[in-house]
Amino acid sequence: MFFDVANRLIFILLGTIWMIYQLYNKQTTQTTHSPTDHISTERIVSKTENVTHPMFTVEDVHRIANETRKTTLKIVQSSDKQRPIFIRSPLNKIDSQGYVFQPKIDTSKDFSVDNDVQNIKIKTKEQKYDMVLEILLTRTNAQRQQIAIHYNKIFKTSIMNEMNNVKPNNLKLLLQDLLTDTSILFAEELYKAIYTSNLQMTTGLLMDFWENEFNQVENIYKLYSNESIWKSIEKRFGKSTQEFMQCVVETRRVKIEQQLTEDDVFKPVVNMNEVSKTFHVLLKQMNSVEDNQQQLSNLLCKLNPFQIDELDMMYQRDFRRVSSELIQRRSSGEMHDLLMSLYTYSVTKPMYFATLIHDALYKELIDMLTAQRLLIFRSEIDLQTVCDLYDAEYGIYLADDVKQKYFNKQDNALTNLLKTEKSIVF
Repeated sequence: MFFDVANRLIFILLGTIWMIYQLYNKQTTQTTHSPTDHISTERIVSKTENVTHPMFTVEDVHRIANETRKTTLKIVQSSDKQRPIFIRSPLNKIDSQGYVFQPKIDTSKDFSVDNDVQNIKIKTKEQKYDMVLEILLTRTNAQRQQIAIHYNKIFKTSIMNEMNNVKPNNLKLLLQDLLTDTSILFAEELYKAIYTSNLQMTTGLLMDFWENEFNQVENIYKLYSNESIWKSIEKRFGKSTQEFMQCVVETRRVKIEQQLTEDDVFKPVVNMNEVSKTFHVLLKQMNSVEDNQQQLSNLLCKLNPFQIDELDMMYQRDFRRVSSELIQRRSSGEMHDLLMSLYTYSVTKPMYFATLIHDALYKELIDMLTAQRLLIFRSEIDLQTVCDLYDAEYGIYLADDVKQKYFNKQDNALTNLLKTEKSIVF
């Protein structure tokens, strides 16, 4: 009896020792990389291989995106080769007449990386996180990334590590987003939009890119998925949608020449050859009984927003009607929505982006982060214009709508981004 018990105890003890040994080996393997090592992208791919599984829910997609984002940040921060900071193209800064302009930056405090880093260090020690937010909100994305990198270099830790106890949580999320390069935020939102089959959000984000902006987001997206953006879109929305959206993005990648006007402002040079060609095709289609939807989409995707505006003016001049009427009559289904988005959304018509924000606000709380990022994406371009249009269209200030939907008027963290005196663009 005694020997039976003794043998059993010895067996249990040996088993326990073996489990501890296995656990130790597992932890050692997982911590092989130090925070300063470069982490290969292969480790990211394995985390997203099963994202396309039909049984995955919206919550699964958000969870996987958040998990992957943490590792993505490590890769971006630890890579020996410094990744370029996302800087918005000058073509994103357009007024209602189509003139390129530079946004007015809050210069009440001249930008100094050293000063900002020291001030943030003081405010985090005092736990005055609202003051940290105020500093970050008056800086561009490029400036904020300089601050984050410089802070890490001096104090050997990140700003967010110093603010782990930030309350409430939405303030913490906003601070985290402001300290994250915009290309990463864009990639994550695009990833979520595609895998939740949100066509409106997917097209809205893709149509917001100019020149080489898409390249940076495309590179970051590869860390979220083991397939390209276009392959993901083809799987979710079909081949025709993928080809159309890729055509739109490729069109907006082309650098547009700008000429100096008599008023010393730059105005984009519009190539009218493609506009005239498209206009004549539209004339032929007006009374046609054939299904020309594919031809229409192939033509319109090759026009940039300035050319689409010119096409609309030609159509109105000759027919006293807007060209969107033809799109309404000659298209259907998903392609109809895509063509209308292309027609409606341009740099001279920021109402489309206001609509995106409105739709995001009126979804469940899970989209709070998306709504927040939509505002951040526009903060260096035309956020004030979007706010004005939002008020005119929906009869409520965007800041008030944000409060009512998310914070029940108890928290001003996100609404600070919408305050004229604190946002980047006046």
